[in-house]
Amino acid sequence: MNFSRYNIFVEKDKEIYLFNTKTLSIVELDSMTRDMFRSGEILAQNNLEEFIENGFIIESYENELEEVKNDYWSSVCREETLFMSIMTTLNCNLRCPYCFEHHTNSDMIEQVEEGIIKYIINKVDTTNIKVIKIDWYGGEPTLRMDVINRLSKKIIELCDKYQIMYISSITTNATMLSYENIRILTNAKITHMQITIDGPKSVHDKRRVKCNGEGTFEEIIDAIKRCYNKFKIVIRINVDALNYKYIDELLYFLSKSDLKNVSITMKGVVSSEERDVSKTQLNDKDLSDIIFQKNKLAAELGMKLAIFEIFDLKLDRFCIVDCINQFIIAPDGRLFKCGESFQNNDLGLYGYIDMNTMEFEIDNNKLNKWKKDPFMDSECVSCVLLPMCYGGCQMMRNVKKCRPCNMDLKYHLKDYIVLYLENYLKGEAL
Repeated sequence: MNFSRYNIFVEKDKEIYLFNTKTLSIVELDSMTRDMFRSGEILAQNNLEEFIENGFIIESYENELEEVKNDYWSSVCREETLFMSIMTTLNCNLRCPYCFEHHTNSDMIEQVEEGIIKYIINKVDTTNIKVIKIDWYGGEPTLRMDVINRLSKKIIELCDKYQIMYISSITTNATMLSYENIRILTNAKITHMQITIDGPKSVHDKRRVKCNGEGTFEEIIDAIKRCYNKFKIVIRINVDALNYKYIDELLYFLSKSDLKNVSITMKGVVSSEERDVSKTQLNDKDLSDIIFQKNKLAAELGMKLAIFEIFDLKLDRFCIVDCINQFIIAPDGRLFKCGESFQNNDLGLYGYIDMNTMEFEIDNNKLNKWKKDPFMDSECVSCVLLPMCYGGCQMMRNVKKCRPCNMDLKYHLKDYIVLYLENYLKGEAL
């Protein structure tokens, strides 16, 4: 018997907890058990079974690593789930100064819609598809509600016919969410929304601006209130040196506006081919420190944190890009793996929908560049975070040529475990 290599000791209020990054199990240790773990002694038989069951004690390191490998490969290679991000348009009605996309009037054409449906029918006929997940993306996807409406109806009909589970979400700036559009999205069985707010009104209205320079804060807040009871909403905050000092003000505003049941997520603003934001981009350590402090405040205010999903065994713990059955479809039929690689045509583009046959034409040599084996990276294999990260971001590794680590986990996993415990004990984490 051995102690798992994925055990982490966490201290909270002078109590010691043991967390396992593979099983996501957590247990409070009494002083005797804690000392035995730290000294490497095998536990008494009456305690042994519970710790084996929860992965804290294992048969061998080799078997444990093999289990991690099997968990990863069986998940990313599963053919039962089809993930599609559909870009209805490259156009957008906002002109955010840090946006990594180049906005054009490229809207989805009829042949691409037909190609998507043809591809799904072929998948249903030739594989064992049980779940179809669609994320509507752009540009601003709600500029083409007709595309969302048409395609959703056809895909839902197929799912109903073949008894396939249908899951749908949308990433939107929320400025087009009229009551009529909300009705269409509801009928399209969209259940989740991600909406960006970059700070209080005074800050947000300088960053999330319309083409004419007008701010959007009040418009977005009103839209969220209209959607509040119809969708699960994640508020994304894009963080850089210009706005991080004002995020507290936004969190206080949301908590006092009957909007505290939205989930909060924060991501750093990064440079792209379209925008160089290096002067205001925060380094990884500073960014992760700031995001943790803001998440901590949000939790104290009774708000939900999207990052707590890392403690949910039912959810995947790797980037969706790793999955073999995942892709992004541009309005003109080009196929990409990663949304952030969309501008990197040579690296991100790996196929297209043929406008004559409506067939998917895939360059396997380019697609293979997006395949990764985290177990070939010695630094990843030796990392206690491997089962929660699985080699991290392939965009960082493949395109930006830098370490792909999840910085929130790397710098603050113990802090998030404590934060999760505090909220779990209050009954607010799940």
